[in-house]
Amino acid sequence: TVKIILKIEWEGTPMPVSFDLSSEQLALQKRVREFAREEILPRAAEIDEKDEFPEDLLKKLYTPPTQFIPAAIPKAYGGPGMGKMEFCIVMEELAYASAACSTLVELLALASGPIILAAGEELKRKYLPRIATGEILPAINMTEPEAGSDAAGITTTATREGDDYVLNGMKRYISYADRAHVFSTSVKTDPSRGSKGISLILVEKGAAGFTTETPIRCMGLRGHKAYYMKFENCRVPRANLVGEEGRGLSYLMKTLDGTRLTLGAGYVGLARAAFDLGIQFTKERKTFGRPLMENQAISFPMAELAAEIEASRLLTYKAAWMDDQGLPHTKETSIAKFYAADMVVKVTGSVVSFMGGWGCTDEYPAERYYRDAKTWIFAQGTPLIQRLIVSREIYKD
Repeated sequence: TVKIILKIEWEGTPMPVSFDLSSEQLALQKRVREFAREEILPRAAEIDEKDEFPEDLLKKLYTPPTQFIPAAIPKAYGGPGMGKMEFCIVMEELAYASAACSTLVELLALASGPIILAAGEELKRKYLPRIATGEILPAINMTEPEAGSDAAGITTTATREGDDYVLNGMKRYISYADRAHVFSTSVKTDPSRGSKGISLILVEKGAAGFTTETPIRCMGLRGHKAYYMKFENCRVPRANLVGEEGRGLSYLMKTLDGTRLTLGAGYVGLARAAFDLGIQFTKERKTFGRPLMENQAISFPMAELAAEIEASRLLTYKAAWMDDQGLPHTKETSIAKFYAADMVVKVTGSVVSFMGGWGCTDEYPAERYYRDAKTWIFAQGTPLIQRLIVSREIYKD
């Protein structure tokens, strides 16, 4: 069979028409799906209840052939070296079983992205192979109490003193800070230059003056823990600078361009799980002598949800395809993220509503899906921030 892949020029952007996955991608999808359904799904409620991700699962997610957490690490440094399409497959299938599990994959890609993108070879060799094997877990130290979506508004500083930087400030909402070993940390090395004075420095856990503070308990994504972190005259070698001084924000934005689109795939996976539960419930639950599915007040909205899930998947995988082709995709990524974010909240909320009182109990996972969705959509830039990015892109010229 000869497969013909057409590319249509749509407003200057090539768009693939073939939606087939390669044999390798299909094999990956099958492998992730089987592992997620067999190993993670049966424990998802326990992870949520205990707010703890099991160590044995973490180890399995680092070990071939289920080396899914370090998906973004290049093969040259011991990782799987997955492209964005493969990364999205992993995110979607893991999120179907547990959104908290997907956040581990997302976190590692976000935290290691600037190292892969801009660090010198010495830093890459020092950290990436150990990240790939799970010997160390990286985290991203970006958000602050007064700087979330405004990544340029950080106040944490790094002052040069001899061969060191001295860091002072506070970070907030740092995912898996209790387990992480090295932190990609955004700091202002030259506050007078604003966003152009931001740099990225790798800080290892245990550094003097670097402490994990109060944990933040969220209504959803339990198992994923977040913390405040504090720097008080924390000394870090200047050799731990990622790339060049003053270019930290650009490294972060380029990394986010890739990781935001994979979040869209996670939202699709979570929405699919809720949708499948809704289908099962409305087929089996009877009211007034007939299944709920025979009521158009239920079946028509379910049809709309099916369309929105499919649209979100297409937007996400298009952005992933563009990334793999080396094409600019800032607009497409932000469109995919905010559309999928709106979708996953709508799907999970609708399923809770269709299930009535049952949807509000822990006898079904519907309420967990909804809590996870509402918590997760703010990661890496809120839906409103994504709309701001898109508006800037469409008016840029």
